[in-house]
Amino acid sequence: MMGTTRALAVCAAVCALAGARAGAQAPLIPRPVIGAPKPFRPPAIVERRYANGMRLVLVPFRATPTARIELVIRAGSADESATRPGVAALVAQFLSEGEQIAQMVSDLGALGAAISVNTDSRETVLAVSVLPEAAPAMIALLAGMARRPAFEATALERLKANAVRGIQLQRTQADWLASSRTNSLLFPGNAADRFPSEEQLQSIDAAAVTDFHARYYAPSRARLYVAGTFDQAGVERAAAAAFADWPATAAPPFSLPASAELRATNAGDRPVIHLIDRPGATQARVQVSFPVVDMAHPDHRVLNQINMLMGSTQTARLVANIRERHGYSYNIHSRLARQPGATQWMVAADITNNVVGPAIQEILGEIARLRRDPPAAEELRSFQSFMAGILVSENSTAQGILESLRWMDLYGVGTSYLGTFIQNVYTVTPANIREMADRYFRPDRMTIVVVGDRTTLLPQLEAIARVE
Repeated sequence: MMGTTRALAVCAAVCALAGARAGAQAPLIPRPVIGAPKPFRPPAIVERRYANGMRLVLVPFRATPTARIELVIRAGSADESATRPGVAALVAQFLSEGEQIAQMVSDLGALGAAISVNTDSRETVLAVSVLPEAAPAMIALLAGMARRPAFEATALERLKANAVRGIQLQRTQADWLASSRTNSLLFPGNAADRFPSEEQLQSIDAAAVTDFHARYYAPSRARLYVAGTFDQAGVERAAAAAFADWPATAAPPFSLPASAELRATNAGDRPVIHLIDRPGATQARVQVSFPVVDMAHPDHRVLNQINMLMGSTQTARLVANIRERHGYSYNIHSRLARQPGATQWMVAADITNNVVGPAIQEILGEIARLRRDPPAAEELRSFQSFMAGILVSENSTAQGILESLRWMDLYGVGTSYLGTFIQNVYTVTPANIREMADRYFRPDRMTIVVVGDRTTLLPQLEAIARVE
């Protein structure tokens, strides 16, 4: 018992001494200083151009044990006539039709046992990853798919039926309804935003499909990208055999539209909310958008940092305010929706009905604060460091490298962009951020769309804006 008492006394003395030392506030170990960022060195690019206008881009990239192959045809929905919307996607779906193609893809050991085929407003992309030894044969297969698809009449009705079901599904999605209405308001008449009706899809016949393919699937509009681990000589021979004899045609030259005009879309003195009624919905989709310049414009690199600062990361301002501080939305975010000639910066969120009005006010308040006050230098620096790291991460795989090369090629951005990205990130100042926000995020250029139950939401929305 006596030993226990002495032990307790010693422990009390030690604790008291430790408390005294803590009270004296011993100096903390300083945080390590972050070193200057190292420039990113993109892998070397080898390019070949055939007499027919077809281009081959090779990126030896030994960090990955597979080869990534992407065949890009610059043909998409923006090339469709006003009377035939939907035909570009149908042509793309035909490319992978047929049991023979499926068997060959399997035999060649494609990762995921499939070739992805995707179409947007400007491009159709066939993409696949394979083991290095299968790359030449896969290139030959991709060439056959793009150059000589089997337009079987029996498949057309099935593909059209699938497209109709896709449209019907989209029209039930609040996020699609919001983005579709926003695009029609910001970029009226834009060919890339045409959306076919069910009747228009059903009217597409075999002649429309084959005519679109013959007109736009041409070597002058084609690019073959190969990145990763592969035998360069073997891939070059395979690409030349597959594409060099592709007859040149009088395909319409490919060109991108200029950035959307920064015009006023409302009076600016009082916001306008475009409300799409969705009776019975328990939450609302909110989208706030501004038209901005495309990626090739010098202002875009500052807009990219604004996007990071505002809502593209988990520590961004909108996330900290709307989700963390107020709990109004679990998925608040911002992004640059990039589309040639029709790029926008947007904030989107799904919000519970009873707080839609307050959430919109907070969103508008954060945008106004950005236009009014430049961010603190330390806050901006933290996002710049994040962006520098993201560049390295996004371009650390063959697929990531090709995604970067494809958009740089599309927008005509020089290949030096990647090598100077990190240095350029740190040249942006807080004053640049405020200046660019004031230039592009003016109230008279803002479009607000809400998808939700009109009866429930109307009183909240009318308190902050005119509702249409």
